[in-house]
Amino acid sequence: MFTKEGLITVKELKLAGKLEAMTDRQFASYAEVLNAFIDSFPTQAENMRKAVDSGNHSALNKAFSDVADMLERIHATDMAKDERRKFSALGGDADMTEAFVEKLILNASSLSIDIQMSGRRAGAANAPGAKSSASVPQIFTSGT
Repeated sequence: MFTKEGLITVKELKLAGKLEAMTDRQFASYAEVLNAFIDSFPTQAENMRKAVDSGNHSALNKAFSDVADMLERIHATDMAKDERRKFSALGGDADMTEAFVEKLILNASSLSIDIQMSGRRAGAANAPGAKSSASVPQIFTSGT
């Protein structure tokens, strides 16, 4: 379950001022958009990989455009804008295109995970007796 408090911590989402203005109904709709991104991104990533492997530029353009549109719908606008700019500058180089697609997939996958974890972070931080999420795990402080 997404919370406004948790989502505001996802730095790639440009939500400052937007979440506070959302009604419960609008937030529920936004949560549906986030879930659609999370659920559909693996398929989109596979579509981009297949298009790169086959050299199908029109399929790659379509898949890429779909991903960029999804990023804009979830308010990852800087990420979408940057990726559109970089994609248009590739100039058809197959190796650079493949590397770019893999980096985009990695970044968007990380964003998806951050979004999914945002509810856990907010819930854990608000739980009675919760420790600060900024604390260092014991394994790293044991002197080993």
